[in-house]
Amino acid sequence: MFRGEPGADKILAFRCIHASRRMDSFWKHHLISRAAEFDTLPLAA
Repeated sequence: MFRGEPGADKILAFRCIHASRRMDSFWKHHLISRAAEFDTLPLAA
């Protein structure tokens, strides 16, 4: 496969996470941060 340089750092980071067996904690952190980003419930004043 051929990848451009802009995507190479993301692939390398993902492979490092996979090799260090931290995929579960990576996805947990990723999903929590994305949920906070899309939280649309208004805060109580």
